[in-house]
Amino acid sequence: MVATIGKNVLPGVRMSLEGQLLDQYRIEYLLGSGGMGDVYLARDTLLQRNVAIKVIQMAKTLDQDELQEAIRLFKREATAIAALDHPHILPLYAYGEKQIGNQRVVYQVMPYRKEGSLSKWIKERYRDEVPPPEEVARLIQQAADALYHAHEHQIIHQDVKPSNFLLRIRNEAPSQPDLLLTDFGIARLNTTTVNVSQVVRGTPHFMAPEQWKNQPVPATDQYALAIIAYEMLTGQPIYQGSTEQLMYQHLTTSPIPPSQLNPRLSTDVDTVLLHALAKAPEERFRTITAFARALQQALGTSSPERIVPPPPPGQSDIRHMANSNPTPEHPVTPAKPYPVTPIHTAPTPSIMPTTKAEQPYSPFPAPSYHSLPQGKPRRNNLLTLLVALSVVIFLGSTITAGAILWPSFFPASPPHIDSHATATAQANATASAVPPVVATAQANATATAITATQVAETQNAQHPYPSYLPGSGTLRYYDPLVKRLYWYDGEENKEFGGKCSYTRNSLDITLTKPDKSYYCGSTFTEKNFAVEVKMTFVKPGCGGIVFRYNEDREEGYYFALCTDQYYGIYKYTSQSQEGTNLIGKNKFSTFINGSSGEQNVVSVVAQGGTIVLFVNGKQLEALNDTSFSEGIIGMTASTQTKPTEIAFQDAKVWQV
Repeated sequence: MVATIGKNVLPGVRMSLEGQLLDQYRIEYLLGSGGMGDVYLARDTLLQRNVAIKVIQMAKTLDQDELQEAIRLFKREATAIAALDHPHILPLYAYGEKQIGNQRVVYQVMPYRKEGSLSKWIKERYRDEVPPPEEVARLIQQAADALYHAHEHQIIHQDVKPSNFLLRIRNEAPSQPDLLLTDFGIARLNTTTVNVSQVVRGTPHFMAPEQWKNQPVPATDQYALAIIAYEMLTGQPIYQGSTEQLMYQHLTTSPIPPSQLNPRLSTDVDTVLLHALAKAPEERFRTITAFARALQQALGTSSPERIVPPPPPGQSDIRHMANSNPTPEHPVTPAKPYPVTPIHTAPTPSIMPTTKAEQPYSPFPAPSYHSLPQGKPRRNNLLTLLVALSVVIFLGSTITAGAILWPSFFPASPPHIDSHATATAQANATASAVPPVVATAQANATATAITATQVAETQNAQHPYPSYLPGSGTLRYYDPLVKRLYWYDGEENKEFGGKCSYTRNSLDITLTKPDKSYYCGSTFTEKNFAVEVKMTFVKPGCGGIVFRYNEDREEGYYFALCTDQYYGIYKYTSQSQEGTNLIGKNKFSTFINGSSGEQNVVSVVAQGGTIVLFVNGKQLEALNDTSFSEGIIGMTASTQTKPTEIAFQDAKVWQV
């Protein structure tokens, strides 16, 4: 529990504190010692309870600088713990200082956990065996939750190891103890204004490469926690040797895949652990909790909640469909490379596969049909006439059920373009052969010399076809999504709590009711195309792109991504209330930025029956499905249990 401060032993001889009083705490006996202090069992004489007291004795032989540094670190640890409030972090009862004889004693008072540490519990309970996977997954999840809470408060623990987790045993589940993270003695507080010490601190066996360079980041704690998981699952140390040898191995040597040490482990576990143990912190999981979730999935211990979809409006109860397992109408086969040009794309990510037990199959119901009113809505209606459809979305460990809504009327031509594109050029009949693009060329209304062809050429130069996408393309639409141009907005739909609006220089989709989806449709349809849009999770939830959707037949595709870093591609048809996930089950990808406020570049390429999905320049899937060939493109948001808000910017559509 005690951290060093650059010296192994404080000068002077420590006095025994047994029998002494530190305020209301009577010291009983020594529990353990470290390089710079001791931990005692003590009795709270006011509240009549046992406590643990961690003390530092400031010997008179310390010079003033050493004394101040020791006090600063110890007080900083107390400040860090006091700032945290989490069920899996050992709390701080009190902090104080007292002069006893010729020594100054600085101390922290904490709960006393007689159950001991995680390392002690593993040795005593499992001896030469490894804990069962479900126990490892449960403990790692608790540890990750505690560390993520610290990270949210700008605290990096830097000394994550089994001996720094104490246990709390509950009477209702004595065989499943809870973890309590302790010892923030060498934690890095990013909010501190003090100069960062140049002393490298930590336990060599668990230190990430960047920690050896005194450059810790939150992913440093993830690396150490992954070592704990690795050793619990294999029963073998990840590295061995002297301090110098350990440093070399952490910096340069890849660990042995855990399945080679424990054949009962799947290669999914290898993928997850080796990802969390990447040498570069930016190559690990985005958050420590994302790592814990992925490990649960790989070990097959997750228990996703099954949310049964409500029946669509006007339909009989279809709750039984949540347990069906339809066969896709069109077999899905791996996509072949585009014959036109080589595919220029980033390497395909190593996506951690899951088992059926981890992601139970659930259908994606097709939209329910609503009769449309006769006649064309007036323009001042702002296209608030909406069509509802029921969908079930399996993403992450939660099933999302709801209804996608979009305008039921599309004008014959796109909304009018601002005058900077020149009114004359747009009025020319010759412009009808040129794909509509948003003009950014500045010109007066009388500047008839600027043709639609020149505008298109300018747009193609400003928004070239991305190199990571396959093949080549010609820009057809560019919409910054700052006001209504090629994607609709409208008033809030009270039934579903959904609204499309242009706010904060983006197309925002807000959705307040749980288990719903809301869709903002385009004014155009496309056959063979590539679409790219920037999507930001303003609030947790799911978002993505609906494409090749035919409103009359109520069928099309939906590529969805969630803040839990899962994604799926769904197909729904007019012949069935059930849908199909074209990749079998939802998949996890660290390429998805799942935190609120983080942006993702979402892209789809559809050419013939080939569909390729991307996020942030990385290819997620390539598949063949010939069900649908043309339809609208739309931005979508989906809720799980809480309201969500998804923002979209800079939509681009190319013809391929």
